Amino acid sequence: MSLTYALETLDAAQFGIQLTSETENLMTSVERVVKFTQISPEPGYETKDQRRPAKGNICLRNLSLTYVQGSHRVLRDITLEIKDKEKVGIIGRTGSGKSSLVAALLRMPEPDGDVRL
Repeated sequence: MSLTYALETLDAAQFGIQLTSETENLMTSVERVVKFTQISPEPGYETKDQRRPAKGNICLRNLSLTYVQGSHRVLRDITLEIKDKEKVGIIGRTGSGKSSLVAALLRMPEPDGDVRL
């Protein structure tokens, strides 16, 4: 009978440890969400007018991009204008700057130059 109680106690202890670790994982997720709500917004994303623009023009003037401050520029002085409802494809070889151009449009690293949407 004592062996039966010992086995039941081990099962209960294992179940308790499993519940404790799951609860700790869930609380870590809650802690991350709370931290994300306390992050200050990045500069340059505030807009005075919250309405959607009537036209979707994209205008880049002298756009340059560096990923690390002080290193070489991966994009150099790009100027282009894409009018509303135009379809544009970006093609090129590996390392030609396709994804860097998209990163500059999304302001992942803050680009130099003028980006107007």
